[in-house]
Amino acid sequence: MNGQNKKDAAWEARRGGFTVIELLAGIFVLAVPLLAMNVVATRADRLAGVLAGLVVFAVCVLTVIAFYSWVGRRREKEFRELNEQYPLVYRVIAVPNETKDILKAQGAEIECGDFGWEAEPIESDGLTYLQGLTKQWCVAWYAGFRPDQIEKVGPKPRSQYSLPYSWVCGGAIPPTCPYPVQSNDSSDLGHPSRISRPFVQGQRRP
Repeated sequence: MNGQNKKDAAWEARRGGFTVIELLAGIFVLAVPLLAMNVVATRADRLAGVLAGLVVFAVCVLTVIAFYSWVGRRREKEFRELNEQYPLVYRVIAVPNETKDILKAQGAEIECGDFGWEAEPIESDGLTYLQGLTKQWCVAWYAGFRPDQIEKVGPKPRSQYSLPYSWVCGGAIPPTCPYPVQSNDSSDLGHPSRISRPFVQGQRRP
């Protein structure tokens, strides 16, 4: 199996699973009505238990729908803010040497001519932080650049933070990233994600 086929297989595996939140929601919708049904049936009769279970099931479903609606609005707001704050794609014209500002997947290298998607900074140090993305929208590297080390290409087609997840959750294989790094057939750091100090793309930073 060549590198591209392996990547496609990985996408199929990723979009075929469930998140922990989805599993918990499913358990909540099933377990709570069953518990209510058993309690009422024990104290009254079987018919009352079934009716109670149906009512509680409807309440649980509405609760889950309301929760996902709130999460969706919150996520859309975050993605909109990220796209407004970090809207550009850059081209690397000089590779930075400051190792503390660089995070790379195993086997990945930053090269002149690579495209970098503007990303959240880990430090307020005046650098522009970019993510180098693979064709499958995964992060190959994350690094901070001085102004003389990069040049603007233009606005992003859309934010890299939102697109991969929307495709995966929708059950579709996304189109190829329009501004990938020049070459990276090794590992990656996963889909672009927000910084959660001290972690960047799942990697602990000092």
